[in-house]
Amino acid sequence: MACDIERIGNAVVVRWGEPTSDDVRNIFALMVEAHERTHEKLVFVAWVPVGAPAPSASVRETMMELQPQLLEVVREVHMVFEGHGFATTIKRSVMLGFIMAAQRRKTYFVHASSEQARRGVQARDRADVELGLSLLATRASLSRVA
Repeated sequence: MACDIERIGNAVVVRWGEPTSDDVRNIFALMVEAHERTHEKLVFVAWVPVGAPAPSASVRETMMELQPQLLEVVREVHMVFEGHGFATTIKRSVMLGFIMAAQRRKTYFVHASSEQARRGVQARDRADVELGLSLLATRASLSRVA
């Protein structure tokens, strides 16, 4: 899988690499299963690290296809686009445009860092999101050392 996933409580946190359409479907299936098991809406955090490529056209198509169903199982979606510069600014701007067009400003949130996302989630979900982000950051650090 070209992304790393943690599910902690009612939070699903994903650190993107270069995801495939199958990755997106697997993440969505995990979220649907968690929602059906708990009957709670989830918080989804998608963490895009510096240098991660933009999703391919087929991945974007899969994301758009699953979007309406995703909104049935999530309470909030936090998108973290780390980094500075033109490419990162464009990624954030595209996502903000999508949010405005979808009229989902109280569901989708765009952040420049994982720290902003930690502060941006509702208090009841903060510990779960913090743990998920910490586990993914540790795993990413370990993989760079190996």
